[in-house]
Amino acid sequence: MRGRAHVYARARISAHDIIPMRHQNGGAEADLGRHALARIDPGFAGRVQKGDILIAGEDFGCGSGREHAVWAPGRWSARPICRTRR
Repeated sequence: MRGRAHVYARARISAHDIIPMRHQNGGAEADLGRHALARIDPGFAGRVQKGDILIAGEDFGCGSGREHAVWAPGRWSARPICRTRR
């Protein structure tokens, strides 16, 4: 696997942190990536490139059953999310 790593070691990055609710209801699924992780890293969407890797702490995407948090990573064109373990 090759690509630039984006590391967010903080545990419990919620679905709302991945894609805030205000960006979930107005546009196409393909537009979700523009707002990805904006709450914790406003420049992320502009830096991520195809093939990059997202490494996150435990319980990444917790707190919601909304599918938007699952769709957003696909819009980043990033490789699968790796999650740290204790």
